[in-house]
Amino acid sequence: MTDDLPFYSPNLKPRPARQSNHGERLFAFNKGIDEFACDLRDHGLCIEAQFLFNGQLYVAQTFWDLPEFGKTARELAIAWAEHQRADMESR
Repeated sequence: MTDDLPFYSPNLKPRPARQSNHGERLFAFNKGIDEFACDLRDHGLCIEAQFLFNGQLYVAQTFWDLPEFGKTARELAIAWAEHQRADMESR
């Protein structure tokens, strides 16, 4: 019954805390004193590739399954991440 209460109701119980999805570390590398890392996060319907620069989010891209091209979201995310890594290492 608490789901039917408006958000401002004094009897509304707080929702449980959101569980963090730490993701899967795809790779990490150093360039000088800077550290770069790439994590893949599975959101169920999509995969998000996140680049971290010294532990802080630098850039992220979300990928969806594209069966018409024969690629899964994971394959697309890994290909994008490898391309980004090659670009970052060449600078």
